[in-house]
Amino acid sequence: MELMRPGDVPVGGGVNDRLYRYAPRVVVVWVSALLVACIVLVATPQGRRAWVAYYLAAVTVAGLFMFRRYIRARFLPSNWLVRMTDRGVFIQLRSYLNWHFPNDDLTVAFVPFSEIESVGLIRERRTVLQTDDDVVVRRRKLVEFKLRADTRAVARVLADELLTEPPREETWYGSTGTKFKHYPVTLASPSQLRLVWEVVPEAEAFLRALPAHLVRQWSTEESHNYAALDRLSRSEQEDRLLELASTGEDIEATALARRLYGYSLTEARQFIASLQGGKRRAAGDAR
Repeated sequence: MELMRPGDVPVGGGVNDRLYRYAPRVVVVWVSALLVACIVLVATPQGRRAWVAYYLAAVTVAGLFMFRRYIRARFLPSNWLVRMTDRGVFIQLRSYLNWHFPNDDLTVAFVPFSEIESVGLIRERRTVLQTDDDVVVRRRKLVEFKLRADTRAVARVLADELLTEPPREETWYGSTGTKFKHYPVTLASPSQLRLVWEVVPEAEAFLRALPAHLVRQWSTEESHNYAALDRLSRSEQEDRLLELASTGEDIEATALARRLYGYSLTEARQFIASLQGGKRRAAGDAR
């Protein structure tokens, strides 16, 4: 396994070269629908309630402006999660949403097919607390690589991504930094690299494209209940909270910490941040 900069990833040239990225057309559809709605609201006579239509249109435009980085990210060359070649796969460890972070960071892992023991599809069901009392069930697909390679370097990169501060930018209202807490790649164990598959083509198509004579494939289902942890030990509870936070679900982890330990909102946020800090220090000790 080799770490490299995003700009060093070879593009094209292989018979089996395939790119898996977050679909730009989804953003196009949503933005187009919202803009059409704004035009209809402003153009349609509203009589005495015209101010309501203008207010809703203004809020919609403001929302699009706030999410402009998210929208732009879908149309940049950095929008990809996996690139398959004749020799192996390139996996982007940093979220495509944080495209404005330094390009000199080693955030791409190249895994040759010879270092992959197997690849599987996991259909996961997660029960989480969205707020203090609101329990929701979420389903997602993950692609898991069981590796023969040493993944300690990857573990350090992933740990650093959790707490890396965004680059500061000077604006008319002061210095600011933007970071999306989106973590599509995690290490379930030293030999298990998991990818949250929200890209296209779909996970099943990715598995079919893998060379069957080199990579063994499998599939399974998993169910995780993060809303009922009362009977677990404190250390087990903290592990589950860290699992949630490490996949970008800070709100859910914070709500669960408040329910388990009676923390205030500020205390719960600080507690989750301390768990993430402990993971980063542990990764640093392993350097």
